Amino acid sequence: DQTLLQKLQMQIGSHEHFNSWNQGFIIHHYAGKVSYDMDGFCERNRDVLFMDLIELMQSSELPFIKSLFPENLQADKKGRPTTAGSKIKKQANDLVSTLMKCTPHYIRCIKPNETKKPRDWEESRYAILTKATWPSWQGDEKQGVLHLLQSVNMDSDQFQLGRSKVFIKAPESLFLLEEMRERKYDGYARVIQKSWRKFVARKKYVQMREEASDLLLNKKERRRNSINRNFIGDYIGMEEHPELQQFVGKREKIDFADTVTKYDRRFKGVKRDLLLTPKCLYLIGREKVKQGPDKGLVKEVLKRKIEIERILSVSL
Repeated sequence: DQTLLQKLQMQIGSHEHFNSWNQGFIIHHYAGKVSYDMDGFCERNRDVLFMDLIELMQSSELPFIKSLFPENLQADKKGRPTTAGSKIKKQANDLVSTLMKCTPHYIRCIKPNETKKPRDWEESRYAILTKATWPSWQGDEKQGVLHLLQSVNMDSDQFQLGRSKVFIKAPESLFLLEEMRERKYDGYARVIQKSWRKFVARKKYVQMREEASDLLLNKKERRRNSINRNFIGDYIGMEEHPELQQFVGKREKIDFADTVTKYDRRFKGVKRDLLLTPKCLYLIGREKVKQGPDKGLVKEVLKRKIEIERILSVSL
């Protein structure tokens, strides 16, 4: 073990990915530093096939097992013993020599259809790629195939039309057709989802409207001359009063806006602008400016801002 360590220090001791000490060495791998202990290192990494094991395998009654160990034990006694690594290397060299003596041919196996049955053609597989070919193509079939291939911008040198088949040069061209087909299905799925959500929302709205109608059924009698006034929400006209919008956030939606009368402790009425958003309730008043260049002018002042979460109840 120490002899191996000394040889490593002599051969690669100056390498930037190698460090050593008296009891072992460190290799800087791509994932980090790995330390190796030299105590019993050679014995742990020995892959020698001992003679008794080779003799045991050669005594097998199975011809295949015997063919895996063709060593001549009498001739190999004087040389270096057989190791697992040398045996794998020899078998790999024999395989390469055998392959070089012949001309290999490779066949790409393509799954013809999902059922894996002969003469089971899915003629409309790519018909959904264009509106002209779906649900059916009106015209010559060859022109329909050309129309499909041109719709995905496939180069003319990437395919060849035969009498009854289309020969595609590169697998990427076929993958392109499959990808475009998946995109079409994704778009159709989104349309179905949108329609379904619209149906569910409309059904829920109708149900809520019917429930609200049932709550007021025969419980509110109107006089003959009563007026049915619809809810507007914005009774101030916020678009014409930008001075009020400055107190509300840019992305806050105003659900209700109206001018109300606030009574103080002396029961004196004061006009206030009430703004209601999903987050807060604003009370805006008006005061005269006492100092500065705008002295004497009346400006809007935020009197109170209450968060909706802090409002526990409303009473009259």
